[in-house]
Amino acid sequence: MKFDGRDVFLTGWHIHAPSEHLVDGRRSRAEIHMVHVTEEDEEAAVVGIRVGVGPAESESAFIKQLGPMVHFNDTSQVEGLQVNVRLAIEEVGGLQEYWTYKGSLTTPPCSEGLRWFIPKQELLVSEAQMVEILAASRFSHRVTQEVWLHDINL
Repeated sequence: MKFDGRDVFLTGWHIHAPSEHLVDGRRSRAEIHMVHVTEEDEEAAVVGIRVGVGPAESESAFIKQLGPMVHFNDTSQVEGLQVNVRLAIEEVGGLQEYWTYKGSLTTPPCSEGLRWFIPKQELLVSEAQMVEILAASRFSHRVTQEVWLHDINL
């Protein structure tokens, strides 16, 4: 990914449930965070994709590729998995329309000065996929923060 004239690289992703970002005062059922770093391994950006339940025929190819999810309090070892994160970006229309602002990580160390990108479109999943997501990650969101002096741009 490239922004502000520099390349950043995906270093990891995780899911919060419910979402950490609100749109018109409403939380989505979950939110995927894709954390990006610079070449020097400095945290630089997060793409936050809100996740909601779509019509009955909705099924996310991104979520489907993950296979069965491990329950949030299960202590089993999980084998590594090749994940195509671009599927999630494609399923929300690419990064054609998004909100952006400077903020911080929402998990420790809560580093500040990162650029957030929040696509306007939700990633739609089936009800069964949402059940899987919530079994793996629930009540894992950060308390809503004040906007303070952050500009939020579209």
